[in-house]
Amino acid sequence: MFKTVIFPQDWVLRHPYKQANEVDRYYSQLANRVYHRLRESPMYDMEEIFGDTKLLAIYLTCWFEDIISGTNVWRTVNRECQRRIGAKLPFYDTSEYYDGEPNINDLRLLLWYYAELHNENKHFFNPENPAIETVATDLCSIFDEAYPDAPENERLRDYLLRPDLTTDYWKTREVMDWFGTNSYIMVNPLERILSFVEENSTDSMSFEQQMYAEHVQHVFRGRENLLSFTTAEWLTAMRSDLGKDDILPKMVQTTMRLMEVISVSEQTIVVHDLTADEEYPITRDSWEATDPFQKKLSVGMKLIGNTISFGDVRYHCGVLTEVPDKMPVDKLMNFPQDQSYLLEGWNRVSNGDPVVFYRNENERQKIFKKMNITEGEEVDVPEQFRQGAIGFSPKKGLCFINHCECICSEKNPFYNKDKAQKSAHNFFCTPTVAPYEVCRALFEAGWLPDARINSLSGEEYGAAFLKRHGQFIMDYFHEEYE
Repeated sequence: MFKTVIFPQDWVLRHPYKQANEVDRYYSQLANRVYHRLRESPMYDMEEIFGDTKLLAIYLTCWFEDIISGTNVWRTVNRECQRRIGAKLPFYDTSEYYDGEPNINDLRLLLWYYAELHNENKHFFNPENPAIETVATDLCSIFDEAYPDAPENERLRDYLLRPDLTTDYWKTREVMDWFGTNSYIMVNPLERILSFVEENSTDSMSFEQQMYAEHVQHVFRGRENLLSFTTAEWLTAMRSDLGKDDILPKMVQTTMRLMEVISVSEQTIVVHDLTADEEYPITRDSWEATDPFQKKLSVGMKLIGNTISFGDVRYHCGVLTEVPDKMPVDKLMNFPQDQSYLLEGWNRVSNGDPVVFYRNENERQKIFKKMNITEGEEVDVPEQFRQGAIGFSPKKGLCFINHCECICSEKNPFYNKDKAQKSAHNFFCTPTVAPYEVCRALFEAGWLPDARINSLSGEEYGAAFLKRHGQFIMDYFHEEYE
């Protein structure tokens, strides 16, 4: 017998209800078996790699519960990987894969994912690490033994796959809040939110307001998870084979908007969206229910906030920040500027290439002139990019490329093979190098042939591995996908 360290009340903390039943007691006991097996693991630095072993055991058991109960979280992983990369899992052989059953490679992928999250995705952790395979094999024996008799969690399935998600905004919001912060695939985001707020505090909002605002941002727009899905995209995919309406188009959050209150009634608040230059009503109850920090609204008040479109109705979502009357509108926020108008000019200078190189200011100015843009007005050139490469992202506009010496092209005067072999992997794992669309285009054009991961099987194997799995790795670290 093993000592109980995970109790039913610990288990239900990761579930959308408070009272444990027999099913929860079963899985909490199973989580204890997983915990003790993890503690016996040959990985001496288990908590350094994965964090709290108790929480890791709960998450891994939640994965098994999902497979047994048909809540479709892992099934969504299999489907989406099949769509994107032509296999049910990245990194591993799935030629002998058992749908709806525990697989060693499922656990290897989960352990890799949890290791990355615990280390804040700061470096690429080799998915083929032999110690991870050993731990996954050991754990799979526990789940294989439990598989025939494990009970379905009908309460969890009914909650996640409930029919009213397509019609009731508040029920949908409740499920999104839970799934986006407590499910085993959305691991402990509140800790990361707390760390972000502590590092990026501002005087314009209280600490509580900032926490609430980041929480809402994560639930509706966050993509820091295995498939880089938003919460709405996860729930939509999980429900896709149930004959349910797609909720994704009904849960569209705006970017931060500057709004002026036009009128206030018992049911609605009409605002002039100064960012989009349009007027629309927002439900009054959503302002009162979703912003616990709001002030009394009055006509003429200028506010910064977000809205959600659910069907044909708009709801407020997040924290409202009141704007002082004397503050100039054009200096209120650094709203992202739409640079889509630059696409035509970019196509003229790039001729279909992912990036364009320039050796000096003169060559850079020729590029800008051909694009009909003015340096210092439509684009600023940081000092470190006085020479280098330019790319274009439909979402982020014109951009300057880090590590351009890693790009292998006959057009690149800066290419350095030695540096490329050491640093080209950053295009896959480090979003600050270049926007996702640029990195993807470089990879698909074959301009990153030197990129590799560290592998016990040697450099050539590490390069081949990144070539095979580079798209999934890029999607994951850049938190985007196509």
